[in-house]
Amino acid sequence: MDVGAAASVKSEYSRQNPEAFGDKIARIDGDKNLSREEKLKKLKESAKDFESIFVNNLLKVMRSTIQKTNLISGGNAENIYQGMLDEEYSKIIVKRSDFGFAKQIYEQYSKTIK
Repeated sequence: MDVGAAASVKSEYSRQNPEAFGDKIARIDGDKNLSREEKLKKLKESAKDFESIFVNNLLKVMRSTIQKTNLISGGNAENIYQGMLDEEYSKIIVKRSDFGFAKQIYEQYSKTIK
């Protein structure tokens, strides 16, 4: 798989805003080809993705409080790669710790999945 294809396969939430989460839930619930168990599995993955978005935004805000110096500033390339690194950090943080957002989202929406 080439780099461009790999980038497009990445989490569909990575560059979307959190408001897209509601649309994702509606699409999962409306998919007639999936069993309830498959829908719940997708819901759980989506809830984790949403929690990852939250953590990623938290990392961005925390990083914005640090003053940059001209001594080691990497310019635009640093900004691009720092954003990608923060995305990966947020996924790892969500896997290793429990903020509780994903669990609450799953519990709330799983009641509506048919």
